[in-house]
Formats: sequence, structure tokens, C-alpha cells
Amino acid sequence: MKRLSIGFFVLLFSVVFWRFVFGQAAYHVHPVLDCPINVGQSVVYCGSFQLAWNQLMDLWVEPIDSPETRLDDQLNAREFDEFDVNPNCVSAFGGRNTVENRLRYTAKTAARFPSSEALLLPSGDHDNIEELIAVAYLEKSLVFPVAFERIEMGMDWVDSKGKSKRVEAFGIDDFVPVSPEHQELMKQIEVIDYRSYENFVVRLKTTSESDELVLAKIPRPSTLKNAFLDVSQRVRDCKEPLTMDLHDELKIPKVYLDVKEDFFDKQFRKKFQVKEAVQLIRFSLDERGATLQSESRIQVLCIGESKHLHFNRPFLIYLKEKSSDVPYFAMWIDSDEFFKPNDTPSS
Repeated sequence: MKRLSIGFFVLLFSVVFWRFVFGQAAYHVHPVLDCPINVGQSVVYCGSFQLAWNQLMDLWVEPIDSPETRLDDQLNAREFDEFDVNPNCVSAFGGRNTVENRLRYTAKTAARFPSSEALLLPSGDHDNIEELIAVAYLEKSLVFPVAFERIEMGMDWVDSKGKSKRVEAFGIDDFVPVSPEHQELMKQIEVIDYRSYENFVVRLKTTSESDELVLAKIPRPSTLKNAFLDVSQRVRDCKEPLTMDLHDELKIPKVYLDVKEDFFDKQFRKKFQVKEAVQLIRFSLDERGATLQSESRIQVLCIGESKHLHFNRPFLIYLKEKSSDVPYFAMWIDSDEFFKPNDTPSS
């Protein structure tokens, strides 16, 4: 009898999420998937920050780098971009931090996602033309065709240090093949790979044909990226998923996540100074399905972007025909005798 009590899970719908369910358990939010998983720590990743970073990269044309951290290189690699997610699920913008641009992004996002709040967009009725702003909003809703059962008694969830807690759960408490309800639920459960009680992969079908929701209880990997690569390979290798048998159980803890992470301590000084780099992630998983809302904003002060073309030192002038290699007039100015005075006081 297989008891599929999910302790760890990998959620794959262009976003990967890994979280312990203890109320105040330590967690880390990372802007890239290739991040370490330490004992007793939860790790959360969402691609909205990368999408905002991509907007910033497009403004700069060349890679954004800093000698202080390899995070720049990871973000510049653009391992997640707009081609990895349905464009109808994303709203992104990059440009000058002006009122017009902010209003344009807000209007576009609100029209596409009525439930969005654009929480991270700076307010105000003034332009900051020396600032660049990059924003990305990502929203997904994956609904199970048939809602799973609520596990009335919940389940005992144990972290990697052996600490146990009774938590809310959903799934199938005791599978009965002849039950019409369980027959319908069985259609949305795929046991991709079952190696042992401590090592298995399950895929849950939703109403979305273009998304995958995969859960995996596996030994702790070194990085979140390695976890994804290992589990996704097992999904690809699966020729025929296993079915649920009499008295099998599926128990999954309900997950509720609402976090805001500030990446301000990451300095990118070569091209600009980061004024703000934040990400908001709201995620839930229960008997009805999974929902995700995430918004990221990167606000920078331009250092080399704004061009002040002031000819206030000696300079050259020349005029020539485009077809000629020789100018018909040339002048190097290194004295003020050829200028008209301006008596207006300088500001």
C-alpha cells in the first residue's frame, strides 16, 4: 500500500517553489533557481524577478555586471525569460521612471489581471527621469477539475531535523477504486515514479493543458536547480504512470505563502546604483488547486545612461561634403572671444 504523504514538493509551472510548512520556519527567497538548499531551510524561487531583470538588460543592451557577486552572471544568463511562460500570464515593463510610464504599466496590468494590485509600483505625481524602472508581474491559477478531499485529521509533517507538527492537508485519505468520486480523482493523479516511501514523484493534472504541477518527495538535493533537473528528468523518463490501488493514500499539506523580499543589499555598481530591488510572492496550494501572484521591481539610478552633452571645454567644429574626404571649414575653439555673452544669472 502506497502512502504518498508529500513532505517535500517541487511545483513546476514555469515557477519552482520549495517550502517547509512550519509557521515561522526559516526560509530564503532567491532571484535565481541555482541556489543552495541547507538543512532546516526553505527555499523559494519565482521567475518574476528574472523577467524584471531582463527588462533592465534590454535597456542597457550589454550585460549588467559587478565584481562583488556571481548573482549578476546568473541573472545575465537569462535562464528564464518571456518564452518560458505564457505571455497572457505576464505583464512587464522597463523604461524611465516617469508618471506616464507608471500609469501605462498599471493600466496594462490591471486590464490583463483584474485581481492584481501592482503593490510594488512606486506612487507619486512626479517624474524621476534619471531613474530606470523595471517591473514584472506574473500570475497563474491552476485548478483541479475535481477538488480533492480535505483530510479532516490533517497530517503529521516532519522537517529534516525531526521536528513534527500537525498541519492541514488534502488528497485522498483511503482510496476505494469502486467509489465514483475516487474514480474521478484518480484521473488527475499520475504516480510518475515510486521508488520508496521516502522517494517518489507525483504529477497532478489541472484544467490547464500548458502547465505542469509536479510534487516530489526526495532526498535533500544540494541546490534547487539540481532538484528540478533530477525530478524533471524522472518525469521525462516515465513511460506509463502508476495507478492508485485499493487503500492507497495521497496526503499533501496545504501551503500558503505571502512574502516580500528585498534584494537591496546586492550592489551593481558598474553601470548604476540599485535604489530598490524587491519581489513579492503569493502562492497557495490546497484541494482546489494552486494559485500564484508575484511582482518584482528593480529601480536604479543611472550613472552612465543620461548623457550630458555640454561643450563647455575646448572643442572642434568641422563642415564637409558627405562625399568628400576634406572639410571645407574647420575650427578648434579654445578661447571665448567667438562667443556671445549671456548676462542671465546661472542657477
